[in-house]
Amino acid sequence: MAAIIDLSGKTAVVTGGGRGLGGCIALELAKAGADVWIGDIVEENAANMSKQIKDVGVKSGYCVGDVVEENTTKVLIDEAYKATGRFDIMISAAGFIILEDFLKMSEKDIRKLLDINLMGSIHADRNAMKKMIETKTKGRIVNISSIAGRTNMGDPFAWYCVSKAAVVSLTQGAAKYGSQYDINVNAIMPGIIRTDMWEKILDFLTPEGGNRDEVFQTNLNNLISQKRAQEPIDMAWLALYFCGPSGNNVTGQCVHVDGGCVMA
Repeated sequence: MAAIIDLSGKTAVVTGGGRGLGGCIALELAKAGADVWIGDIVEENAANMSKQIKDVGVKSGYCVGDVVEENTTKVLIDEAYKATGRFDIMISAAGFIILEDFLKMSEKDIRKLLDINLMGSIHADRNAMKKMIETKTKGRIVNISSIAGRTNMGDPFAWYCVSKAAVVSLTQGAAKYGSQYDINVNAIMPGIIRTDMWEKILDFLTPEGGNRDEVFQTNLNNLISQKRAQEPIDMAWLALYFCGPSGNNVTGQCVHVDGGCVMA
């Protein structure tokens, strides 16, 4: 089926794009015609996703690195630009979660959450915007926050929520700055998606001998009005909206795709 939004001739970079939500967004960008470069900390994941993207019929490459390091995203952007001659779209999808009691979580783990979820997005946004300004590109930047960024669910999610709330503020600040250069910055706020991250959450929440599926459904029932999980493709479609002509006048928005968890 032909893509509703045509991104032919655009070049996109996706951090955390080797699998899960980031991988789904990367693949849909490619199906819409964009050349897509993948950043991931696991080389096997990055290489596999890059191959899938090439199989769609567009250009792709990948870089392995940790988004905590400021230069990682810069290298990825520069590689994409060198290969295609342009850079139009940044998707900051690298993320991490640790679950623990509010007072018991170590400072080391709190810093790790903030480093990956917040500093990783800061590095992506700043490096992307610098390149877009340098090349006079009317670019698009999309961050991935979470329902956790709007409603702190308390233990054992409290510190993860803090890190994702910071991404909301980052998105708004970057959007205000980027507006003078015609660079749009928005965020996607996913609900509950049963990715590898949620499997880790279930490892923590499921009692010994308990039923993981039942625990997952209980969380859905408690948090999601529609009482069903969201899917990565739901987030990818919103990313396409932000990155295509439909998003020309949309910036600084943090949009929930969460089955009615947050209504505001």
